[in-house]
Formats: sequence, structure tokens, C-alpha cells
Amino acid sequence: MLIVEFKEKIFPLKDKLFRFARQFVQRDDEAADLVQDTFLKLWDKREKLSEIRNPETFAMTMIKN
Repeated sequence: MLIVEFKEKIFPLKDKLFRFARQFVQRDDEAADLVQDTFLKLWDKREKLSEIRNPETFAMTMIKN
């Protein structure tokens, strides 16, 4: 996955992932950190993201775990 594809498919999930992370932590800055960490992990796995059927669900699972 190229950076352009990553920006088009993953970045739009930021707000939804933030709201989801906010359910698990009490502070906004901690939720933002969770989202940022998740984005970094997704970027590291960018070569395999094309094999994942639903990147949104995958990202939410990463936050949850």
C-alpha cells in the first residue's frame, strides 16, 4: 500500500477510531495516543493491508487489544 492509498483508506478513520478509543480511556490525550499508535502499527503492516478485508475493523480491534 502506497502512502496515497494509506491516506485515502486509513486517515478518514481517525475520528471514528478516536471515539472508539475514548470508550476505553478516560482522557482525550490518551485516546489520541492510542489512535496514533494504531496508525503507526498499520503503517508498519501496510504491505499486508491489501489482504485485510476490512481495515476499519482491523484498526478497531488493534485499539481494543
